[in-house]
Amino acid sequence: MKRIKQRLVLALVLLGAIGLFGYFILPKFLFPSGVWHRREIRDNPLKSPLTVASVENGVLHANQHEFKLAGLDIPKDPVIARQANELLKVATAQGVEVIREIAPGGPYILRCEPRIWHWCGDDPVAAHFEQFNLNDLLIAYGFATVDLTGGSLSDPERKRLEGAQGYAKEMHQGVWGNLEEEEHYPFRGEYGLNIDYALDLNGMIEMYATLPGFSMAPTNAARP
Repeated sequence: MKRIKQRLVLALVLLGAIGLFGYFILPKFLFPSGVWHRREIRDNPLKSPLTVASVENGVLHANQHEFKLAGLDIPKDPVIARQANELLKVATAQGVEVIREIAPGGPYILRCEPRIWHWCGDDPVAAHFEQFNLNDLLIAYGFATVDLTGGSLSDPERKRLEGAQGYAKEMHQGVWGNLEEEEHYPFRGEYGLNIDYALDLNGMIEMYATLPGFSMAPTNAARP
């Protein structure tokens, strides 16, 4: 009887050890956050990116040329202006490509490939990059507003910019809300764009671009 009890206790101890190993230790090997089996997601990289040397007042300096973004205006509010420059630095860290030059010498519609920040500690992704229209991105994050006076945009381009602004309004981002009170920041300079904000952003912009009610009627909601 005593031997049976000893074996039962030993079996319980072994089961407990296996359970602890399976719950706490094994996932670290299967889904490591630091070393093994980490992968890079880069399904559609930029083909010939121009290296962005610096960003100043919303203007990109790349390839010894200034690139002003078409169809938008960055508010003079110093907090928003600083956040706009920070987002531009994050979004253009891999360089930019010209989608279209609106007029000779600019302004431009640019393509970027920012890094996406996976904030989960056990995520096996080492690096994740996605392509975005940079003009849309800045407006969708609420760090710029649509301005149609600086060049001749096509109707699809205008609708996408309006869709990005409609999304920013609905999400109360940047000039349309109080970003500093949000629990998860939409981007961080050292990491990239928060995946919760960026994962479906292209699809959301396209959806809002097709919705009625997001015209460029004057509004007092944005800060100057």
